[in-house]
Amino acid sequence: MRTMIANRFGLPGLLEGPTSITLDPDGTRLEITEAHLVAVDADRLCPHGCPGRMASKQPVMVEIQDVPLGLAHRRIHLAYPVLRCGTCKTTRRLRPDWLDVTRPMTTRLVAMIEHESHRASTVEVARRTGVDERVIGQIFDEAAWRWQPVAPPLAPRRLGIDEAHIGRVWRGVVVDLDSGALIDILEGRGKEHFRAFFDGLEGADAVEVVAIDMTRAYEEVARECFPGAMVVVDRWHVTQKAREALNTVREGVRKRVGRSAAARLNAGRALLHKRAYELALAERESLNGLCRRHPDLGLAYDLKEGLFEVYDQKDPVRAEAWLDKWLACVDAVAEQAPQFAPVAAMIRNWHGPILAYWRTGRTTNAMTENANGRLKRIHREGRTLDFRRFRAKALYRMGARPRVGILASEILWAWATLRNQGWTTERIVDHLTVGHSPPQP
Repeated sequence: MRTMIANRFGLPGLLEGPTSITLDPDGTRLEITEAHLVAVDADRLCPHGCPGRMASKQPVMVEIQDVPLGLAHRRIHLAYPVLRCGTCKTTRRLRPDWLDVTRPMTTRLVAMIEHESHRASTVEVARRTGVDERVIGQIFDEAAWRWQPVAPPLAPRRLGIDEAHIGRVWRGVVVDLDSGALIDILEGRGKEHFRAFFDGLEGADAVEVVAIDMTRAYEEVARECFPGAMVVVDRWHVTQKAREALNTVREGVRKRVGRSAAARLNAGRALLHKRAYELALAERESLNGLCRRHPDLGLAYDLKEGLFEVYDQKDPVRAEAWLDKWLACVDAVAEQAPQFAPVAAMIRNWHGPILAYWRTGRTTNAMTENANGRLKRIHREGRTLDFRRFRAKALYRMGARPRVGILASEILWAWATLRNQGWTTERIVDHLTVGHSPPQP
């Protein structure tokens, strides 16, 4: 066992020499330290059991990089011993354990790059560590391959489906609505992409709810791949149609009034989109005056509020009655507020999935919408990332799979062994996630 020698680096067996300070080409402070590895008595014993101690030969000289200290990059001009047995002529290099086996850098710097490259762009990690961008990309690829799941994802109880426009391409997004974890991001948003992914989903029968926006293709895929699940239309997409109709009425009023009145309408836009109970006393008086001057705008605001009040109901039977009453009101004022007729038609077309919101415990697709925003932020960190690297970053940061740093080939071997012994996927994933050692089957 190598003894710990006191040094600023905290690396076992390292004996420091002088340190020089210079600047990198980009102007960053660079500390270069001369150091060598000390061979202890146990290192000089011949592995073949020959008598006597192994003699020192010409040491190996190597320049390695270490983790930065604050804003300064650090390098070590390291000399580690080469020993030779005088009896059997065996040569032994005392390469330290904390030196990476493939690159001239410490293992802790490699671990730092693996960690940081999933959370920042390659350029940013290169700036922090002083390592070449190509090397960082290679380390990231190796880490992503080690971490990649070797088993199909496990189906959740509630599933969210949506699309996100990322890098000028529409990507399909699948989210676990119970935990908010990203299950996967697909190369495309077509039915064939979702169908191919859901065909490989483990435990698809466990899915009880599928939340979507008002896209018929997603409803068809959900009903085809999860015949026992209830399809729910997200409430935001329904109420947003009412907001858009209200804004269309406001724009029509603004175009037919004078400049000063149009300015007041622009100022009142935020009040029109607020719920009635959110308005302060002064805001309520201002909105009432605006609606008195423009009765069609007041009617549109009441219709918008009426649809929101439907979603305020807690009981599904009561909510259905309120929704039917709202549809009847829209039909009665079709001539005064024609902008809401398409909203009513849309609700009738999606009547069942809309009412499923109450029958599934008020399920929304908010987790999926939140995941879309986070995916776009990850993409902005490195817009030149190809889809493979982008997906690896997204799953690492937003997925719920265990982040165990072992080889994927070892996981695959263990997985196949346990499946041959009759283990189910749920049982294997459970023990991998909680970190238990597998009990006897």
